[in-house]
Parts: sequence; structure tokens; C-alpha cells
Amino acid sequence: MNSNNIQSTTKSLLAAALLPLTLHATDITAKLSTEVWSQDVMNRGFVLSTDPYFKPEATINSPIGYAYVNEKFDLAKSATDRGSYIAAGTNFSLPANIISPKSNLDVEVGQLAQPNGKRCPELYTNLVVSAPLKPSFEAVVGGKDFPGKYFSAGISKTKTFGDTTASLAAKIGYNDHYGSNYSAFSHATIDASVSQQIAKNATISAGVRAQIGIKDHAQTTQAYFVKTAHNF
Repeated sequence: MNSNNIQSTTKSLLAAALLPLTLHATDITAKLSTEVWSQDVMNRGFVLSTDPYFKPEATINSPIGYAYVNEKFDLAKSATDRGSYIAAGTNFSLPANIISPKSNLDVEVGQLAQPNGKRCPELYTNLVVSAPLKPSFEAVVGGKDFPGKYFSAGISKTKTFGDTTASLAAKIGYNDHYGSNYSAFSHATIDASVSQQIAKNATISAGVRAQIGIKDHAQTTQAYFVKTAHNF
């Protein structure tokens, strides 16, 4: 997919997601969230940095789509900017059928802007099936500056105890020349976290991500995190 096409589509989806602000203001929701990680372990197997980082994020949801933007700051280097990410997309609710129960499909385009000026657009899709263990299937197609494709399959389980929620998720990733020179299973991850509601629309959570490397670029390591979220 051409880099210019992805950037153009991103702008169009952002405009579409924000359009209902003037039409259906009561249907708009927003979320502000923060994350602090002990190191930068991506879902796709790469360890970008062993420094801890802070990431604030703002999200807007509308009846026809959503948009979000976030930025990373290196906590070990005087809060140095480590790049931003902007994305927009839409969600489809797929009805139950003979093959599968009801499921949800996210389709979005996003772009990573690195401090060195390099921009990495991508197309992202994620299918989550409303079944026991919530099977999920992810596909990513990189743009001109970061070509290749990435796929993953995962399962997850949550359990709620009053205002506290415990979550456990596992995922295996397949790298098809996505920032690499091979096509093979690259890594697996296990995420465990506990979330606590601290106000009507606010939560705080803490957890750990363990990564098991299968190919050379995907290290076997772990990262700890604390997240907050407030919905409006």
C-alpha cells in the first residue's frame, strides 16, 4: 500500500470520526489515558528500548468511527520525545452465523512519527470473536518506510470481583518480513493485569507482559506497566 494513500486515508477517517461532533454531540465519548512501562516492548515482538517510558493518549469515539493519538516520553533521558502515533478507524459488529458466534472487527489506519522525522504508516485490522476465551486475530500491513506484514492469534479471559477486574491474555505472532528478513513465527506474549475502579468513570491497573522470543529479533524478556483511564 502506497504511503501517500495511507496518509490520505488517515486524514479522511479522522475527519469522518470527528464529523458527528456537530451532528450528534450526545453520541460522542472521549477517553484520556496514561501508561508507564518499565521498557518498550511492542506487541509485535520488538524491544525498542530498555528504558522506561510514559505514554499519554487521547481517544474520541463517534457513531461511525474513532480516532486517537499518543506520544511516548523516555523517563531515563529527561523525558525525551520517543515518537507519536495517530490513528483512525471504525468498528463492525458481525452477526452470529453457522461458522462463528457474534464478533467485532476493527479496521484502522495509523502512522508512527519518529523523532528523526521518519514516518511509518500502516493498515491494521483486529477481529475479536464473542466466544469463550475471546479468540482474536490481528493483521498489520506496513507502509513504504516499514514494509511487510504481521499476523497474530490470541485468547483472553477476564474475571470481575466487584470493582476489581483480573485479566489474562496470550498471543502468538507471525512476522512476514515486517521489519525483518524472514517469514516465520516470531514470538509469544502473556499479559496479566489487575484493574481497579477508583471513581465512576476512572480506573487504574497494573500488570506484567512476558515475551518469549522465537526468532532472533524477538527477545525473551518482560515489562511491567501501570495504566490509568478516565472516560468522559
